[in-house]
Amino acid sequence: PFLVGMATAYLWLERSPRSGNEDDVLARKPAVRYCLFLLSTLLLLVTIYGMYAHLNRSGGWSHAESLLWITFSRSGFSIGVAILTYLMMCGYGGLVRDFFTWMWWDPLARLTYGVYLCHPIIIISVYLAHARYPNWDSF
Repeated sequence: PFLVGMATAYLWLERSPRSGNEDDVLARKPAVRYCLFLLSTLLLLVTIYGMYAHLNRSGGWSHAESLLWITFSRSGFSIGVAILTYLMMCGYGGLVRDFFTWMWWDPLARLTYGVYLCHPIIIISVYLAHARYPNWDSF
């Protein structure tokens, strides 16, 4: 998943309209754009709801099915999000892009980022305030 994000950033820097490559934009053609949206939606839905059959089956998945799911589910989700992100950064996305760029997300994003920056300090100070560290092998 980390490499998928790096590849998406590289693709955005090399092929975006802002880099001066007006002719070389991947999502310029509507057919390609719709196929990418379909692929993204398919990957996201499969990785989100793919476990439903496993949860409703009494025998569960075989070892090979579980191995395939564990191997490819996170990468598939990352690729789906990367495709969707790239298309929205290129200016496509319609209602999905409008929803994600809604102005009411700004305060929540700033609050979340602030908590992300402060929570390690709070966790460390709480644990250092204890006389003894917690013993986790007591159960």
